Amino acid sequence: MVIKKENPTEEVTRVKLWTKAHEKGGKPVNEVVGAILEGLKECNESQENPPSANSIRDDALARVLGPEICGRVRGLGFGATPSRVNATVQGSAKVKELEATVLSQSQRLAQVEAKLEALLKATQEGPSQQNRNLEQMINAHATTSQSQQSSRPINAPSNDLENRRCALLNWNNYEEDEVVAEGRISSTNPSTKVHCVPLGRDCWKVWVDVVFDKYQTMEVYRATMDAKQLGEAVGSTLAWPKSSIKMLP
Repeated sequence: MVIKKENPTEEVTRVKLWTKAHEKGGKPVNEVVGAILEGLKECNESQENPPSANSIRDDALARVLGPEICGRVRGLGFGATPSRVNATVQGSAKVKELEATVLSQSQRLAQVEAKLEALLKATQEGPSQQNRNLEQMINAHATTSQSQQSSRPINAPSNDLENRRCALLNWNNYEEDEVVAEGRISSTNPSTKVHCVPLGRDCWKVWVDVVFDKYQTMEVYRATMDAKQLGEAVGSTLAWPKSSIKMLP
C-alpha cells in the first residue's frame, strides 16, 4: 500500500503507517483496531508525557501495543528489524543536524559578505565623501545636544514653591474651597516619592502642620502605612492633589 503525504514537509512515522494500514474509508477495520486507534490518539495528545515520534521503543505504538519482538517491527512491513530501524533513525537525526549547521553557516556567510560589500563601497567613495559624512554626523550630534540642553521638560518642577505655607482643601468637595488642614509645600517634582510611591503629575508633596478638629478622621487622598486618616499625618508628609492646594501668604 502506498501512503501519499498530505503535506510535503510532513514526516511519515510508523504510527501513521500502521493507522493507514488498519483503516478502510477512514474508519477502523474492526472494533479491536478501533480501540487501539483510540489509545494511540490519547497517547499522542498527552501533554505530561508525550511519546517519541521516531523511537520504536517509546512511540505511541510501542506504548499501546507493547515492545517489539525480535525480527520484526509493526507498521514497517517485511524485512524491518529493530536494529535496522534504530540505525536508520539515528542516521536521519544526524542528517538533520548537519543540515541545520549548514544553514546557520550559510546565513553567517551572507552577513559577512554584506559587511564586506558595504566596507568596499565606503572605501571607493574616497576621502572627500568620508569627510563630508563625518562632518554631517558631527553637526547632527551638536544640534541634538544643544536642543536637549536648551529645552526644559513640560513637567519640570519649580523650586519657588518649596517651603511655602499652604492650605489643604477637601479633595472630595468640588463645590467650594473647604480647608481641612494647613502645612507647607515639600516638593512639586512628579518623580519625588512619598512612602516609595512617585507623586505623579497630579500631586504635590506637602508637610502637614495642623489638621482641623472635624477633619481628623477624614481619609487622606493617598493612604500610606503610617496614615490612613488625615489626623494621623500631622508632623509627616502626604501626597495631595495640587488642584486642592491653596497657597497662603
